[in-house]
Amino acid sequence: MISNYYNNKMNILFKNDDHVKKIYQFISLSPFFISYDQTLEIKNATESVGAILKKTIFLFQKNIDVRNFFGFSEEYINLAKNCYSKENLFLSRFDGYIDSSNNIKFLEFNTDYPGSIIRLDTVHETIYDFLNITNYQKNNNFLLSFIKLAKKSYLNNKKKNDVFVIGYGSWHTDEKKYTLNFLKKCLQNEGIPAEVAQWKEITAKDGFLYYDDRIISVLFRAELSERIVSRDYDSYQKILDVALKNNIFIYNPTSTLIAGSKNIMALWFTDLFQNLLTAKEKSIINKFIPKTYFINEDNQNYIINNKNNFVLKPNFGHGGQGIVIGKNEHENKWKDVVKIALNKKDYIAQEYIKPMVNKIDILDLQKNKISSNIEVNINVNPWYCSKKMIGISGRFAKNDIINIKQGGGSLPIYYKDK
Repeated sequence: MISNYYNNKMNILFKNDDHVKKIYQFISLSPFFISYDQTLEIKNATESVGAILKKTIFLFQKNIDVRNFFGFSEEYINLAKNCYSKENLFLSRFDGYIDSSNNIKFLEFNTDYPGSIIRLDTVHETIYDFLNITNYQKNNNFLLSFIKLAKKSYLNNKKKNDVFVIGYGSWHTDEKKYTLNFLKKCLQNEGIPAEVAQWKEITAKDGFLYYDDRIISVLFRAELSERIVSRDYDSYQKILDVALKNNIFIYNPTSTLIAGSKNIMALWFTDLFQNLLTAKEKSIINKFIPKTYFINEDNQNYIINNKNNFVLKPNFGHGGQGIVIGKNEHENKWKDVVKIALNKKDYIAQEYIKPMVNKIDILDLQKNKISSNIEVNINVNPWYCSKKMIGISGRFAKNDIINIKQGGGSLPIYYKDK
């Protein structure tokens, strides 16, 4: 429980960071500590599943039957299937629960921009110092690891009068604007000539990509939604074709959207995909991934009749929106929801995994107060990039959907590095 000493010092927390205050109303002042052995287990799980994730993206490129499971438009597939012809990187947060057997189970993969990394660095470091934590790794290596990788790729690909471009479609929120400009500043501090640019500001000519008359050597955030692709397909195809031809290094390329699709987990349990896996890969999926189904005529009654064992999720939902947990619904409502999901064909049914429960002290940044010894659900989220786990973050919530957008909060996680 937080002492009066910490209550009196609380007003110094995030005093000069308005961005953190806007994003996080609730922050745990009771960090989750992971032993060295547990860290190794989570690292092994993350990197083993990450390898299968990358294999799936490769198979998407090569195998039309695999592609058909995603339901993407032909235009989007024409772009996405070529973007892993060479070794590019994607950055992903693996959202996981520690189950009753003390194993981690990954519920989904989040692949977009490292906004959470930037914010969590600030949160974790501040809480670490505030609570005077010792003997555990100061868990601020997310952004540092990513910047190190970005610098390496830039040095390997730089050209004269070049630029490292962070691409985006449009400013959707102040949060994204802050995130991308913060990343730009971090890269520039490392001597990398980084700029933030809309896709319409990138031009292809003479076999090169240009931004503001400077050759682009590295392109970050090349993932594109189907909506964006359909709006200006010819321009994107020309840009990505030049990038592929000239071996321009891409972080989070177009096919990143494949990894962010929840269909990917349902695909892994189909007979088609099981036949493409090794025995070891099958055991990894069975150990670390909850059983996940495409909802169809054959299994709908099984899902309806076992509502306490399932969660319905929209394929590309975000912020915890659209998730329906069977155990929380009346039978008639659950039946109706499954029928709707069957007709819409953009939902998956996933085995319900009970999250770990802890009692924590919660800082409310908006009310500037601490609530002590509150029982919450928690999740554990390793970050994966360049075939490695680059850190672990966490979240908590009083309800079953653990998401910041659904009233949840940040849970700093610290672990032994040896």
